[in-house]
Amino acid sequence: MRLAASLPGLLFACVSFVSTAAVVPQEAIGKWVEKGDAGSIGWEFAAEQIIISPADAAGAPQGEASKLDVLYQAHNGGWIIVLRSPESGAPIGEGAMQLVKDGSLLVMLPGIGEHQLQRAGAAAKPKAKQ
Repeated sequence: MRLAASLPGLLFACVSFVSTAAVVPQEAIGKWVEKGDAGSIGWEFAAEQIIISPADAAGAPQGEASKLDVLYQAHNGGWIIVLRSPESGAPIGEGAMQLVKDGSLLVMLPGIGEHQLQRAGAAAKPKAKQ
C-alpha cells in the first residue's frame, strides 16, 4: 500500500527528469559567425563545449579562443545552455539559445550578452533577375 501511495510522486519525478535531461541540439551543432564592423566572432557549438574565437576584419585570429563547458536542455522550442565548471562539471550559470525563422541563431549567455549568429560558410542567396 505504501508503494501505491508514493507512485504518483515517483512518476512526477521521472517525468521532470526526462524533460530536463541533457540533449544535443543537432540544429545548432557546428560553426556560426557573428559579423561586426571591426571583425567577426566565430562560434563553434559541440555536444559539450562552445568555442568562441574573435577575428579582425581580414579574418585573422585576435587572441586566444574561449572554451565553455556546457550542457544543453530543451526548453519551449529552444535550449537552455548550462555553463559548467571545467574542474568539477558543476553548473555555474545558465543561458539560452533559439533558432530564428530566418535561419540565424540567437544566443544569450551570462557575462557575454546576446548575440545573433549566422551559419558559417552560408552562401548568400542570389538576387532574382529582373
